Amino acid sequence: MQVVNKSERAISLEANGQVVLTPDQGQEASSEILPINFDGLAKNIATLVGSLFTLHASQIHIDLPTLTEKDQEVISSWGVKNKIDFLSLSYTRHAEDVHHAREFLSKLGDLSQTQIFAKIENVEAEKVFNQDLYFKRTVKYVGEPMTHLESIASSTVRAAIKVKASIIICFTSSGRAARLIAKYRPTMNYLL
Repeated sequence: MQVVNKSERAISLEANGQVVLTPDQGQEASSEILPINFDGLAKNIATLVGSLFTLHASQIHIDLPTLTEKDQEVISSWGVKNKIDFLSLSYTRHAEDVHHAREFLSKLGDLSQTQIFAKIENVEAEKVFNQDLYFKRTVKYVGEPMTHLESIASSTVRAAIKVKASIIICFTSSGRAARLIAKYRPTMNYLL
């Protein structure tokens, strides 16, 4: 979602002010109304109070449980009600943290099959977990970063293969799109 500011003038938002987000991109952007390029905008009113402050402490030992009492309370109520599929454990330090989380989820019945993602975010965890092995296992399933055009070309070839298309027709002025389609080795012919 991006603000559409056709005038390209700076827009200043005031603290405790109200801003209307609208999918009507014909509106002029101002401090009261911001046109955005998102048609699925939900109609909602929210008040943002205060500032958000995040502290990332990766180089020090923090003597706090991975799952606090508040976390357990939220998981027991909201998590069970919504049947969460995944639980992301921040600041996991030991394998026991994961075992304790699994034990806790198993006691909740409906969440016994919930998958746990243990995030390795501090020095303690790096000493315990084999980060290289973890990285290799994870990266095996992750594609390389690509541009928007590359993503379209890759998806085009995969979709054409999936539906057993006999040809891919590509309109291009520079030839770049055609080269990108060729890069993903379509099994069918392509017409430029």
